[in-house]
Amino acid sequence: MVWFATVFAIMLGLGNASQLLRWGAGLGGVLVGGFIVFITWDGMKSFLQYKAGVLHMLRTRSELPPDRSGAA
Repeated sequence: MVWFATVFAIMLGLGNASQLLRWGAGLGGVLVGGFIVFITWDGMKSFLQYKAGVLHMLRTRSELPPDRSGAA
């Protein structure tokens, strides 16, 4: 199975990719990721605000003392 990946890489010339292409691919990935975050920001913001509210509620809730009336 490893030989298949090696042959595939040689056929595509992935081992000879220039440094400029590697930088371009990295920068392209960052730009695509940033674009996706920009497009979905409103949904993510509301989701994170909801989760922050739930965590705040859980952290600040009062702990009820145990029932010491003897009733079971």
